[in-house]
Amino acid sequence: MPAQDYSLEQLNGIVSLTEELTKNPETREQFLRLTKKVIPGTPIPEIDAKDQIVKALNDEREARKKLEEKIQEREILDKIEKERSFIKNKYSLSDEDVSAVENLMVEKNIPNFQTGAEFFTMSRKTAESTASPVFERKKMDLPGGDIWGKGIFNNGALRDIALDEAHKAFKEIRGE
Repeated sequence: MPAQDYSLEQLNGIVSLTEELTKNPETREQFLRLTKKVIPGTPIPEIDAKDQIVKALNDEREARKKLEEKIQEREILDKIEKERSFIKNKYSLSDEDVSAVENLMVEKNIPNFQTGAEFFTMSRKTAESTASPVFERKKMDLPGGDIWGKGIFNNGALRDIALDEAHKAFKEIRGE
């Protein structure tokens, strides 16, 4: 409805409401923003200045966030390079070996380079044979020389030899 169709009393009510909305700190900004929305070209310094400051702050925050992300990424890459260099020197690894260590770390969910390098070097080592004393064959000298040798692995022969030796010992004791 056009403004000329309103009565003087209605226009006074609108003016009164407008004054109340602009004087109240809780509604002033909203009222000014609505005015700007309805009439976009209207200069309202209070709102325009605030919007410029908020935009500048948001732009600065975004730029700082990007810079922090770049710094963090650089720090991570430097740490990875330091770890790669460390294991390369400590374990005498080639560039290909370091790449293999990294692949192994991903594959086996190993979180640190040193553990990955140890695992990699251990998996490449061949087992060294160590002679076990349990399996060594030693020549046994039996008392009585070859007398007992005939009975090894032959229980019957061993029993006969034992009986013969017992008879010989018994005769010796008797003095025969």
